[in-house]
Amino acid sequence: MISITLTPEQIASVLAQNGSAPKPPPPPMTDIPPGVVVIDVPWELHVGTQTAKINRNTLAFKVIPQDTHFNSASFVISPTTAADYFEREFCLSEKPGAFDGLVRGDGRIYFTAGASYPLDKYGRLDTRYPCLNPGQPYYLNVRQKNPSLICRINYALTPA
Repeated sequence: MISITLTPEQIASVLAQNGSAPKPPPPPMTDIPPGVVVIDVPWELHVGTQTAKINRNTLAFKVIPQDTHFNSASFVISPTTAADYFEREFCLSEKPGAFDGLVRGDGRIYFTAGASYPLDKYGRLDTRYPCLNPGQPYYLNVRQKNPSLICRINYALTPA
């Protein structure tokens, strides 16, 4: 029996010659527009005291839905001062900082995650809210309508 030892470069060369070289995975998305601050939010219950400062920046709350037993969820934001309550825009998107996304909201956005939509009380598919793909990042983008206003906002992710 003969044993041949190849270096990783030699193995890659042989595979490339045979047309069966593995393709590298696509690079992770790093295209974050200027002025966008991304905040990672784990796919678990986050309620109450989470705050983020919003001023001239757009906040992009990044969530990655998980394929779990629950598939309904919501994300809520509220400013820490009542005067700023209606002074912001809020959107669920596949891109950070984008406001032409899947759905726009005021203070709460509902969505589902998983293989299918949930059933309503009559047993029909409830398709009122977007269904997010597990494992894919989504962004809940928030910006002040008046960029001169500076406030802190509370945020909460509630997978139900």
